[in-house]
Amino acid sequence: VQETPTPKYERMNLSAIALQFDPKYLSIPGVMTAVMHKLSRKNINFIEMTSTFTEMIFYIDDADLRLAFDTIHDSFFMNGIVV
Repeated sequence: VQETPTPKYERMNLSAIALQFDPKYLSIPGVMTAVMHKLSRKNINFIEMTSTFTEMIFYIDDADLRLAFDTIHDSFFMNGIVV
């Protein structure tokens, strides 16, 4: 009988916030770092982060979701930089 593996870590009350990039941003150094820096400066902790060719997904505490959304919106969309 094969046992079901036990998770190494389990966390509840998480949210995911995803950003999709236009491929033109791939040639601009520091775009991903700029997003992470803005969120970190607001004391938002990344539980996990995943990225693809044109997307970043941050897994954060539910309590930080509104602040993360507002920070990204105000930092990038309001300044004419569409991420």
